[in-house]
Amino acid sequence: MNYDNRMFSITFSSSSYVDEKKNKYQYMLEGFDKDWIDARSNSRSVQYTNLYPDTYIFKIRAFNNNGYLSDVASY
Repeated sequence: MNYDNRMFSITFSSSSYVDEKKNKYQYMLEGFDKDWIDARSNSRSVQYTNLYPDTYIFKIRAFNNNGYLSDVASY
């Protein structure tokens, strides 16, 4: 992204479709967030605003309906 993009949103999902409503997600924007943030169960998107020009890495992890933690995906 360009340095002057101070706002963006990301929508995410998992490849586990068995009892999909029980999947849980946590995300973090490395360089901005201090810890993992629980995503609301009814929303699979996140929006960041007022970011300063810097290098950030968006990380997401998912727990399936059995509580199994996926590998962390980084973007």
